[in-house]
Amino acid sequence: MTFRNPWGREATLCRRRRSRRRELELMLQLGKIKPNARILDIGCGAAYQCSLLKSRGYNIVCTDVANGVTYTNLDVLSDCSHLPSKDNCFDVVYSSHLLEHAQDKTKALHEMMRVLDPNGNIYVIVPTWIWKIGQLITYYPIPIARFAKWVLSKEEQDLAMKTEMPKSVGKFKSLCLKAKRNCFPEVHGTSLSNLEELRSFRISSWLKLFRSSGLNVTKVVIGPLYVPSELPLPTINASRLGICSSIIFALS
Repeated sequence: MTFRNPWGREATLCRRRRSRRRELELMLQLGKIKPNARILDIGCGAAYQCSLLKSRGYNIVCTDVANGVTYTNLDVLSDCSHLPSKDNCFDVVYSSHLLEHAQDKTKALHEMMRVLDPNGNIYVIVPTWIWKIGQLITYYPIPIARFAKWVLSKEEQDLAMKTEMPKSVGKFKSLCLKAKRNCFPEVHGTSLSNLEELRSFRISSWLKLFRSSGLNVTKVVIGPLYVPSELPLPTINASRLGICSSIIFALS
């Protein structure tokens, strides 16, 4: 009998995909999308959700920028602010965890409206402030463990000195730079700080963005509760408590 390492890359990917699958199911239930609908997925990433939709017979076009991901189901390389599609050519425009990465969110939303059929709908999945809290809380255990290993390993220190640091940087300064890099998590999206990102991920902030862009919010669905971390924590359905890591908006 074999056991899966709950801390391993494969297990982390499996948990992430489970969350994405749950979000996709909620979106499909929310929109009641017809199988013959023309769907545009903007910012598809590794196109996992696209592959699920294609396997169900949906007519979907997957787009994303060139970001080093190994694409398997990508159709078009395109920035969300400059879509190569014609006006009014899709019945559904869909994006999952894209907007927080867009440099110009308003322009990205305007592009979604441009390519959308007048009778169509936009569905966006975005993280909440609870997602950000979970990211910050669970960030430290793994980096601290990695940093401790690095401190204790002379071979890793010597390798880092050769590959990461200039020759003029001493061992103590190298150690301080490594500690600083591990003590402060990077922002997830385009915000300048974690505090700003915490504010921008509030539901009220997302609603303000959509309304200021000229969109009507027709429906809102609470997504699953999960932690964006390598820690082996399960995905939980806590919608009755109003607690979620992501939220799904239907826009028109």
